Amino acid sequence: MFIMGSTGGCIAGGTFSAFLSSTIKVLGYIGEFIGRLIYYFGLYFPILYAIYGVILYFAFDFNPFIQNVDGKLFMFGFALSLVAMVIKAVKNLIVKPCKKYFGRSKVIEYGKEQKLSRNAPEAPTIYKSKVNPGVIVYEYSNRYDLYEEYEDGLHLVGTEFKKRRNKRW
Repeated sequence: MFIMGSTGGCIAGGTFSAFLSSTIKVLGYIGEFIGRLIYYFGLYFPILYAIYGVILYFAFDFNPFIQNVDGKLFMFGFALSLVAMVIKAVKNLIVKPCKKYFGRSKVIEYGKEQKLSRNAPEAPTIYKSKVNPGVIVYEYSNRYDLYEEYEDGLHLVGTEFKKRRNKRW
């Protein structure tokens, strides 16, 4: 009788802990999603300004809805935070995606059918690193140029030179 009771309690405890951990994970994903939305659309500008207004209300008994000079200045600041939110949203929704399609590429592209002149730069072999997939490798005859990929393009991380093997470059 005692064994069956402890087994049932163990199963109930395992079920409860699994339910609790999955609930915490789901709430974490929801919180992360909401946080990214707040950052992406710039909602943090009016949220922080509203928190500032709440602090003023409780600390100094300030009411921003009274139509005096202080209230009007506070509302003007809140309107400016809304303008900043709209600018951030337009930047993330329109400007950044358009830059990807209309921005000029800073990387020289080489076609197979194009013949390069003697003074043209060496065509690199381009591939992703197997060790770190976020790194793009441009391999030349004498070096490796390592780039990290960001939303606005590639950023040079560093250059690693190959060891010489009794050859001249």
